Amino acid sequence: MHETISNVQSEDAPAKQEHDTEASLVGPVSSGATVHLEAAANLRLVTLVGISLLVMGAYYNSLAGGFVQDDTPQIIQNPMMGKWNAESLKQAFTRDFWSNIEPDHAREKISVYYRPLFLLALMAGHALAGTNPGVWHLIAVCLHLLAAVLAFLVIEKILELTTDEPSKSRTLMAAFATAVFVVHPVQSESTAWISGLVGPLSTVFMLGAFLCYLAYRRQPTALPLAGVVLLFLMATLTKEQTLVLPIIILACELLVFRNKEEARLSQQGKTVLLATMGVAAFYLASRYAAIGVFVGRNRNLNFADDASLTLADQLRTLPALLLQYCKLVVYPADLSLMYAFGYVRNLSVTGFWLPLVAVSGLAAVLIYWARRAQAVAIAAIWIVVPLLPHLNTRAFVSEEIIHDRYLYGSMIGIGIVAALLLWRVSARATVRAVLATLVVLALMGLTVRQNRQWRTDESLWRRAAETAPESRLVHLALGAIAEKANRPEVALAEYESILESHPNVIDALNDSAFVYARQRRWAEATRNFERIVSLTPGKAVSHFNLSFAYAVQKRYDEAAREQQTAIDLDPNGPRADEWRARLVQLEQAIATASAGASPG
Repeated sequence: MHETISNVQSEDAPAKQEHDTEASLVGPVSSGATVHLEAAANLRLVTLVGISLLVMGAYYNSLAGGFVQDDTPQIIQNPMMGKWNAESLKQAFTRDFWSNIEPDHAREKISVYYRPLFLLALMAGHALAGTNPGVWHLIAVCLHLLAAVLAFLVIEKILELTTDEPSKSRTLMAAFATAVFVVHPVQSESTAWISGLVGPLSTVFMLGAFLCYLAYRRQPTALPLAGVVLLFLMATLTKEQTLVLPIIILACELLVFRNKEEARLSQQGKTVLLATMGVAAFYLASRYAAIGVFVGRNRNLNFADDASLTLADQLRTLPALLLQYCKLVVYPADLSLMYAFGYVRNLSVTGFWLPLVAVSGLAAVLIYWARRAQAVAIAAIWIVVPLLPHLNTRAFVSEEIIHDRYLYGSMIGIGIVAALLLWRVSARATVRAVLATLVVLALMGLTVRQNRQWRTDESLWRRAAETAPESRLVHLALGAIAEKANRPEVALAEYESILESHPNVIDALNDSAFVYARQRRWAEATRNFERIVSLTPGKAVSHFNLSFAYAVQKRYDEAAREQQTAIDLDPNGPRADEWRARLVQLEQAIATASAGASPG
């Protein structure tokens, strides 16, 4: 009898289950599901509005800032502005970024930056904003907002794929993670500084490509794959550091998304990796054709001593550098454009071993947590991989191996970790809300304060002088500010302070020479111009400046010799006709002097 009843129940159960399933599709439960979806959509909409308000709240005061640092050459003095023609487009894609901007160097490679799309973006921005700094700052803030929206969508999707949190909780976690990304003070350098917008712009393209990758994993069709290819190409042509996207995707495939029972990558992962590697190869080939290097090492005449730096110097410096980045994230209260951070020259306890222990400990904790939570693993990927290009310190001058803006993309991963920590601290929604509000408000207050540094060159470099008092770049900038304020003696003091410890800094020699020249102190000016020629014998403009100084002192033979050298070095340059005319004048002056000196 027991067996018969059991059989009857087992036969009835499928019929009842089927009935319930049908009811779930057409009955009252469907209405509840619809309400749930509508609530989720409304929460997402409210979150996006909140993100927009956070961006404006954190950066409203940046709109009152002016043009500072690189803004002047890139926007105000940029000869490419307004020149929408075939020749300009060709130049943008066949020269390095800075040689397009500085006409005197148009015929030489002066940087390792190949960013044609960023140059075109500046040209488009100029067509919209002209030389109105307020509009330019609004453009920068809007780009940060767009990056934040995409970051929210990426983080929400990541949490959906890697956690068991319900939909509402995932959205709130993504909202807090994005809020940290938005208002953390290290983002001020990329948002309150107009030239820093290259970071948000390139990140927008990279995040868009990553979203398309996630969409392709879910539904492998041509459209999302085309989105990956197009957006990744745009990212690389905007900023070379976005070349790390294939590494991010590979790490996600290997460490997060791959089925542990399968040794191979998914077909979707393989396809996207091949596509992105193809884009990376295309970019590198274009880069090499344009500027002659794949990676390149920064060669700056103000930092000639950097040429002696070795791989060992770079490796010794990494632990201290990583620890400093951790400090910027955890304690972002003393930020600046420049930091008194340099290469670690020996294996000292404080310079190398203690930072190595500290960084190793933090890495061990992150790895331990990541092995137990996929969301932490993908957060770690987004923290580490976007920072990797900036750990190649020899790509930058020695005083610029650390900047707040280098953390822009990594803050996505930092935001995810912050959200996961908050959810571990308390299971109560009210406590989470209070803690999240306090954290966001504190970070926002620090960001608003940080934005003030970017209002003027004066405020920017005065603060930099506090944090990096020995910096050559700081003293060069302060000298230029003093010159603009018609305080030549102060400017000379700044330049001479550099030359006392670094006598071969080209810009310090050149800038002080021009101050001397304006004061009619031609002996001092000539001394500096001669020093520059001895250091840069292959630069035409160096010989021209020395020729001019000789001519003013009526040393016509020497002036003509230097002028001829300048012409020989750059016979078809933008000033070649002017220089040839000047050489004729010098030869006439020599003839006149000779005639006046002859007897009778």
